[in-house]
Amino acid sequence: MKKLLRALATVFLLFGSSAIAQIKKQKFSVIQAASDKGELLSVGSIDVSYKNFKDKANYPWGLTISIALDEKNLFATKLPNKEESKIATKLEDSLTTKLKKMATLQYVGHIYYDGFLDVYIYLKDPKAVNNYLSKTIKSQNFIREFRYVIEQDPNWSKVSKYMN
Repeated sequence: MKKLLRALATVFLLFGSSAIAQIKKQKFSVIQAASDKGELLSVGSIDVSYKNFKDKANYPWGLTISIALDEKNLFATKLPNKEESKIATKLEDSLTTKLKKMATLQYVGHIYYDGFLDVYIYLKDPKAVNNYLSKTIKSQNFIREFRYVIEQDPNWSKVSKYMN
């Protein structure tokens, strides 16, 4: 118990009180949807521990990043092959790493469907993230094109359907 208290005190001193609010046990779950014929149409992973996250009101801005997948590397169901999945995941990791440096955020997860990888994040304040992403899109320096939407979603209704 003393070690835990010391660790929390160290985190508080290094990162401030906002870091304490971010400490929670992640619980990622694979989600998928199939057609009536049994063909896999979407697949992803969502941190379902956010279902009962008590701090949602402090992260009222929903960010969805949609990464376009290369059609040459998709199956007939528009899901990516292994190579395309690696490329999209690497871009997702690059973007989320940058965003974590400029904003307090909660990463909820991602879903592949219909030729895209959609990434779901919730933010306290969208200004810095919006500035960075709009400049980044204009620079066109990424291996895959992407778009994003930031909208108020204080109840996290956009992702709640994935957490049942």
